[in-house]
Amino acid sequence: MDLSTFELLDCHGTVTHRLQLQFDGRVTIRFVGGPTATVEPRTRTNLTPHITVTPSLMDAAVALTPFA
Repeated sequence: MDLSTFELLDCHGTVTHRLQLQFDGRVTIRFVGGPTATVEPRTRTNLTPHITVTPSLMDAAVALTPFA
């Protein structure tokens, strides 16, 4: 179950990522057509080390978290 969902779009209006804020404060990042990563926005930590989370994606995850 999640609290909030946010979609990131590219310059053509296509969804590239879906971010979901979880009850525990973590954010799940779903790469459209690809893998899923979980991050801890309060510490800016990627909890899925085999998936690269760029600084801009981490910024979006932090922005989604009101208490980060």
